[in-house]
Amino acid sequence: IMPSADDSTGVSQEILGQLQTFLSDIPRGEAFFIATTNYPSRIPRALLRPGRFEQVIPMLPQHLDGIRYKVLRLLAERMGIPWSGEEITYDWISMLEQRTEGYTGADLEKLLIEADREATEQDREHINQADIEAALQYVVPTIRTTQSMVDEALEYTTNKRFVPPALQEKTGTPSSPPSTFLVPAHSHPG
Repeated sequence: IMPSADDSTGVSQEILGQLQTFLSDIPRGEAFFIATTNYPSRIPRALLRPGRFEQVIPMLPQHLDGIRYKVLRLLAERMGIPWSGEEITYDWISMLEQRTEGYTGADLEKLLIEADREATEQDREHINQADIEAALQYVVPTIRTTQSMVDEALEYTTNKRFVPPALQEKTGTPSSPPSTFLVPAHSHPG
């Protein structure tokens, strides 16, 4: 719930206050809430204190390191894109992992769509390794265009347990307050 600049009625602030009260009144351990955002700096700090949203856990492209081939196969199945029965070698999987470093799940979906387009242009119903390799020429990984979101996720992380070891040094306390308003913890709608 992010207030807009033209919210002169205070509706967003009232809803936010009600959400804070609701989260504070639930006995600990009886409910589990999950919220997602690409911009944790926009979450009012009052929602990030213990007893509300206690953990800020980043979901990073690095979490897919070493399993991108498996994710690619699962996505192909889910998307209904048939894969040829050719034998996949460890060398090819290794090449794929290296060339897709930094790819997110969405990037892998884009890769499959491009590979499917390659197969379709050649009148084939199944994608193969060559189609994936050709698609790699066209797909630009999101990490290159959204590095700031990854940096922000790391900056707001509250538990390094969920961060790949190579990125743990980049985690920590935000350097500046969020640009949205802050609602005091004692604020109750009324």
